[in-house]
Parts: sequence; structure tokens; C-alpha cells
Amino acid sequence: MNRWANVIYLALPAAVCAAGCSYSSSDDYGVVVSWLLNGLEPTAELCREQGIARVRLTVDDGPGKPVSVEADCDETLILSDGLSYGAFETNASFEFGVGYAYEVEFLDKKGKALYGYDSTLVAYANYYTPVELDTIDVFEPLGSQAKLTAAWFFEGGTRDTIADDCANNGVEKVSFWIASATDEDFANAYVIDEIGCEEGAFESRDEVLASGDYLIKYVALDDRGASAEQSEPIAVYVDEPGTVHLPRQIFQGL
Repeated sequence: MNRWANVIYLALPAAVCAAGCSYSSSDDYGVVVSWLLNGLEPTAELCREQGIARVRLTVDDGPGKPVSVEADCDETLILSDGLSYGAFETNASFEFGVGYAYEVEFLDKKGKALYGYDSTLVAYANYYTPVELDTIDVFEPLGSQAKLTAAWFFEGGTRDTIADDCANNGVEKVSFWIASATDEDFANAYVIDEIGCEEGAFESRDEVLASGDYLIKYVALDDRGASAEQSEPIAVYVDEPGTVHLPRQIFQGL
């Protein structure tokens, strides 16, 4: 698996600052690294569930001069939007007006990088400091915390007519897409599962969801696998073992 594929970056508003931030009167600045786990503020339990022990920032401070700082996965700070995130502030200082390449890695207890994100940073003297890097949402929704059930039929139909209704509306399968609550556009969505439309219902055999704050959609697929119709996003919050029962979906059809 490409370890760079499971992160979502969230840009925080630069013009807002909570207590502890100020305009800089010096020639350099520190930065804040921040993260979420499946849309949630990390806790020791969530970090263990995802296998993440530490978070490391490495900044390229010139040829052969990388600067690395790291902290425990469950370390938190309140950022400029007034919300709490996994986060730490660097002690290292960086010069205003200079561009830096940086990398944030999420490490297991042996120090192996599981996920990561890389980008570039440049800040100017009129910025609030410390400068907050884009928050990273580590998105790994498939896990062993909760089962999932769902049911669907078509407008004007019933469970008894579902097979004919699927055929008449050109729907072959129903798929379940999941995204972090921070990803309203489903840009980094996963497919939990898909099942024949004529079944009219779905129940996962085992637990399929990890802890997280999610959005889930029903997606009706035609015989080419293309989306024929989608439900509105359904907010789902998983923080303990159990079963998530999605509300029944009524597809409008052709």
C-alpha cells in the first residue's frame, strides 16, 4: 500500500488565532504539526487501534541538514480554530521568507513509517506564530470496531418487488462509500462493500469499521459499475463496539 495515499490535509484559516499565538517580532518562527485519526482527536486508545505510536516532522533546512521533531500520537493542542487536535509545536526555528520542504510521518512502536504527507512551507513576518501546518487526517476506516447493516428499495416499490425494481431501473449493485467527516466531497472515500441490488439489504458478517467520525453514502451502480444514483451523506460516529444501522434508503430510480 502506498503510505502516502491515506491522508487528507485540512487547511486552517490563517487569519484566526487562539490564545498563545501572536504576530512575530523576531526573524524566525516555530511551527505546529497537527493531525486527526478518521476525523477524531487522537486518544491513546485510538492511536493503539491504528497502530500509531509517534508522529515525526522532518524539515529540509538545507543540503544535508534535515531537522526532525516528534511527539506521541496522543499529544494534543488547541489550535487557532478553537478545536483540539493531535499536535505539537516545534522548538526548531525557521526563517521568514524562506521555502522549506517538509514531511510528516506516522510511526509504529518500532519507528516504522506507516503513513505520511509531504509538502512545502514558507511564512512571512506578518503571519501569526507559531505557524500552523495543514492538519492531516489519517483515514483508515476499515477495522474491527463495528458491524454495518443497511436496507433499500425504490420509490413506489417494496421489498417484495425489489428484484424487478432493480432491473427496471438499470441498477445491478448497491455500494457503500465511506469518507471522513472532514471530507465532505468524498475525495478520498473508501468502498466498504457492494452487494447485488436485488438483495434489498446488507449486513456485514464481521466488524468492518474502525473508530471514527464518518460520512457514508448508498451508491446504486449500473451494469458498467458507474453510479446511477446516490443517497445524501449519512453521518456515522463510531467510538465503541457495536452495530451501525444505516437508515433505509429509498432510491428514486429512472
